[in-house]
Amino acid sequence: MTTPKRKPPKVVEAPVETKPNSDEFQAKFNPDTQTAQFSLIDGTPVEIKSPKAKQFLLLDSFINHASEEYKTESFIFLKLASLCITSFGDKDSISFEELVDLLEIEDIERIGASMSFFRDKFDYLSRKSSNV
Repeated sequence: MTTPKRKPPKVVEAPVETKPNSDEFQAKFNPDTQTAQFSLIDGTPVEIKSPKAKQFLLLDSFINHASEEYKTESFIFLKLASLCITSFGDKDSISFEELVDLLEIEDIERIGASMSFFRDKFDYLSRKSSNV
């Protein structure tokens, strides 16, 4: 009996534009695993997965219990990103507080660009919320 050969996963590389004075970085998207990989400006490798119901439910809980200063779109976005991180340097995850404390502005742009690979989820939620 022969084992069927598996195709290697497709990886989509997308250059993501940063500030004119900084180097362009590459974000890689794997549609088979629904993950994106990129590096922060200090070289720390990061992998994020497509948000699922659990991440959105945890985000909803965060929004309902967070103090007012954390209820801005930027903080909410970073909280969702922190819930989607599957690898941060040599760690499997990073807490929201740790993430917020160490990110540079350019890193936030990189996270945003990488999360845009999952735009279909955000578009779906937007359509659903406008129907409510």
